[in-house]
Amino acid sequence: ITAGIIFFVLPKTTQQHSKKITPFQMFLCFVLVISTFPLYILFLIWKYQNYILYLPYMPRGAKGKLEHTPSHFDLPYEDVRLRTSDGVQLHGWFIKQAQPAAHATVIFFCGNAGNIAMRLPNYRDMYYNLSVNIFAVSYRGYGLCEGTPTEEGLKKDAEAILNWVLTQGQVDNTKIILFGRSLGGAVALYLADSHSDRHDMIR
Repeated sequence: ITAGIIFFVLPKTTQQHSKKITPFQMFLCFVLVISTFPLYILFLIWKYQNYILYLPYMPRGAKGKLEHTPSHFDLPYEDVRLRTSDGVQLHGWFIKQAQPAAHATVIFFCGNAGNIAMRLPNYRDMYYNLSVNIFAVSYRGYGLCEGTPTEEGLKKDAEAILNWVLTQGQVDNTKIILFGRSLGGAVALYLADSHSDRHDMIR
């Protein structure tokens, strides 16, 4: 865009080398370049905002593999694959007490960077100290999940995760606790608000 503006600012005679560029024209070109540079930066931020907001690739190696599983802390678990309403496959762990229905279930929404394996110490503490089941699932684009993270996508992920918990038949559906850290806090708040009519079931 800037190059096009400069092309029209300079007279055709200048472009044909029959007339030198005047200091005023040089100054005008400089002003145009400087004034449009912030617009270019804003355009780049808008275009690549999801890459700036969501960090599934940090720290290095977090995307596409998990260093440990809950068995590393002797936590009994079920490896879960589920699909969202738009067909994206998510991966998670259902860490369960010996009698899952006798305990509350925490849906654990992770923070931004990393994957679910990096929160294993949190699951361990919750499991042993609070005596709860924990369902931890990565967002789309994170860990072993398909897709690319977006705001709307994370909302679909949250709905699919809650639906799995409520329909898999192993837990008490009146004792569901939404827990989120960092980015997960926003996801948990969205889910709680969109299901405010279920406040007697979801906390």
